Amino acid sequence: MSRASKNIVKSRLIFTRTSKAFRAFVKEISKTDGTVKGDVFEDFARKKLFPKKRYKLIHRSPSYDKKDFNESLLLPDFIFGIEDFSFAVETKYRKSLNDEGCLSFCTGLKQLERYKQFEKNEGYPVFILIGLGGSPYSPSELFLLPASKLFNHQLPPDQLSNCRVSKTIIEMNNLMTMLDEKVKVKHGTYARF
Repeated sequence: MSRASKNIVKSRLIFTRTSKAFRAFVKEISKTDGTVKGDVFEDFARKKLFPKKRYKLIHRSPSYDKKDFNESLLLPDFIFGIEDFSFAVETKYRKSLNDEGCLSFCTGLKQLERYKQFEKNEGYPVFILIGLGGSPYSPSELFLLPASKLFNHQLPPDQLSNCRVSKTIIEMNNLMTMLDEKVKVKHGTYARF
């Protein structure tokens, strides 16, 4: 192969790599603010609360891409395993309470029902992890809600006290306690804890 041919091949290779990098860059900056915050909060959850040294990752939903919708986005964000127990986690970051003074964690009851149906069909308990305030990489407060005990897609602050968790690794016994029917029950139109 002549020197000119080698230079052409080299130039094409550089162009291909550069165009791939450019497309990835455009895809990244095209994400909505909510998508970026969601991705950052998911990373926070994986690194700080459900780290790989303790929790085996069975599934992680991909980032949202409006040009190429992936059906697995309808699943909870994560499915984890620890010992002989597997469970799903949907992560939601919210900067503040909504206009009604409630913490809205789903776009509506249909989304909440989808998580409950997933739990019923797949046999994995589903938890909704909510970061509130602060930033997605360091929320002011964290709440972990068992989807099976929720009746509404938003909760007033007084219903959240039993679901507050710290910013450290979530222990399996805490998950089991939340699922246990003997947990202190608060009756209301929103949730039963």
